[in-house]
Amino acid sequence: MGRGKFILSLLALIILLGSGFAQEKVVEKKYAVAVREANVRSMPSTQGEIVHVARVGEKMEILEEMGQWLKVKTPSGAVGYVWGNSVRVQKIIRKIPASPKLPNPPPFPVKDSKPFNFNFGFNYASVNPGDFNAETRLNNFMATFFGLSNSGDLDHPLEELTRTIGGQGEFTYYFKENLGMGLGFSFEKGNLEGSATVSGNSGFAKLSQDLKASIYGPYLILYILIPSTKPPVEFYARAGYSLGKFSLDYLQTDSTGGNSYKQIKDITKGALNFAAGIQTKIFLSPGAGIFLSGGYRFLKFKKMKATVTTPSGSSSGNLYYVEYLTLPFLEVGNTPPRGPDVSQSRPAVFDFSGIYLNAGFYLNF
Repeated sequence: MGRGKFILSLLALIILLGSGFAQEKVVEKKYAVAVREANVRSMPSTQGEIVHVARVGEKMEILEEMGQWLKVKTPSGAVGYVWGNSVRVQKIIRKIPASPKLPNPPPFPVKDSKPFNFNFGFNYASVNPGDFNAETRLNNFMATFFGLSNSGDLDHPLEELTRTIGGQGEFTYYFKENLGMGLGFSFEKGNLEGSATVSGNSGFAKLSQDLKASIYGPYLILYILIPSTKPPVEFYARAGYSLGKFSLDYLQTDSTGGNSYKQIKDITKGALNFAAGIQTKIFLSPGAGIFLSGGYRFLKFKKMKATVTTPSGSSSGNLYYVEYLTLPFLEVGNTPPRGPDVSQSRPAVFDFSGIYLNAGFYLNF
């Protein structure tokens, strides 16, 4: 064979092989295979209507991936959205050569994306501190009593702390379409001042107080979504650990300029807290919105340590609730106060149980 014919034959072979490779096609498709009964909805939200119910093992073609939601086409041709955690994603790659035809490679699963939720909110709590207001009740009684007996008038009644305001940040992971668990941190504060003036022929006395409370700590929360509710409604149960810091400051000033004070401070105690309630979400976009929730909290601080300061000096010890002839006091000492005039003496309890409301913003990712 001459050199010219050899070169022509080699070029023809290269062109033939090149044309064969050029005809080879690569086809890639993704399918959603139901791992349990899965709802296909009209929109990527639990608010969407159910257009199809996929049985276990049913395969649906994925048209678009939208975070935790997948846009799919069912075997019957219906198009909708399915929760990504209720299906297993398969990606099938097929190479179709010109000749010979190669067998299709087996499908392999692709790891699903997991839905997370972050929210930040503000809360308002209704509380009943109980023993926290013992001396407030005493001062109210004394001011009213002396005001009436001396024909004076009570300008401003001493008030009691009955509410706290705060906020929280929380991460939640929804491991099922209707079940999620979260970890959060909350902080709330109460601060209320009050004053009273008692006047009479012999002069006047001014009473004032400043009550402060700070409560904060971590918590765990479980959400259970109620199916087919618009807007979506969730039940939740919460458990956590709260650290409480409190102080009380009482001051009395008479018409001669003399004054006496009693300051109970450095009251610190940790306690477990539990809460339960309901929450609803309002969607502003597929991945963000606002939430509203409300519930009831169980939280009591017991056996607290404190320091009391009076004109005669300071002392530290356990905080006790004491009634002398039915008049309440808070006292600090190493042992419960006793005596003929003591009608009741026990460790003080600050009860912050009560209803609370919460509202804020959330993000899904």
